Amino acid sequence: MNGKIVGWVGLRKKERLSTPLETAFLKQQHRLFYIAGGCILLLTTLVSLLLSRHLLRPIRHLISGAQALASRQFETRIPIRSSDELAQLADDFNNMAQTLEKYEQMRQQWITDISHELRTPLAILRGEIEAIQDGIREMNPETTDSLHSETIHLSRLVDDLHRLSLADSQNLSMRKELVKPLRILKETLNMFQTRLDQRETDVRMRLADGEDIAITGDPDHLTRLFSNILENTLRYADAPGSLKIWEKHDGDRLIICLEDFGPWVPEESVERLFERLYRVDRSRSRALGGSGLGLSICKQIVERHSGKIRAMNAAFGGLRIEITFPLT
Repeated sequence: MNGKIVGWVGLRKKERLSTPLETAFLKQQHRLFYIAGGCILLLTTLVSLLLSRHLLRPIRHLISGAQALASRQFETRIPIRSSDELAQLADDFNNMAQTLEKYEQMRQQWITDISHELRTPLAILRGEIEAIQDGIREMNPETTDSLHSETIHLSRLVDDLHRLSLADSQNLSMRKELVKPLRILKETLNMFQTRLDQRETDVRMRLADGEDIAITGDPDHLTRLFSNILENTLRYADAPGSLKIWEKHDGDRLIICLEDFGPWVPEESVERLFERLYRVDRSRSRALGGSGLGLSICKQIVERHSGKIRAMNAAFGGLRIEITFPLT
């Protein structure tokens, strides 16, 4: 530019190795490069195999465990040998399997108890009818009353089972309206007053007026709830005796307590009172006409009202039922 050279371009001639020492050094470098590359490739393959086996082992255990659960082998458990995310997944799988095993045991016990409960009244009915057919017993009012009593007991049991199945499937019809639970409790007590007097059960009631205490629920279901509890008191509480009923407020909750004065329930049985078909004394409960479903229905009704129900032994004897409802 302007008569001066400012740059140049060209081909650079590659110099060839001319001495034997340079050629040997180059061959040695090539050999070391190939050896190092081969070792790295072999080491990478080995590490990949070990890592894949480490990752795939718990996955294979999960696959086999899922297949075992599909075959109703609910006792299946997956071993946990690490603390990573796959171990957490295996722990969740074991918890799920344990829950399924528990519900399978409950289902089998449920079927066994139902068949046992249905077998007793059916056996009595069959024996009564066969005795009449064979001429051993006469068809008199006493026999008719016995057959009618067993039929009512069987009908009540089937009705309770149907109600529980509806509650489990969330198909139990329930009206949602503003109701006064204390007023419903007082009305239910009035319906049971004659039977309570016959059992010489003194009712000690300490309830508020109830006009300002409201919850969202179904009045028919609440009547059934209080009726079942009072029915249990009539059947199992000592007579003569007493029944204490009171309520209290705890923030935005209404707590209703019903407490009889005996007998006590064994501590190991208190938590199981709301299980279906559970009885503390099976022979005595069946003789008194109980089906073991009353408190289970109470629990379903309370839970459908977003509440809680629990049982405990009272301080001075007897059983206390405590019901908690959220206030509206």
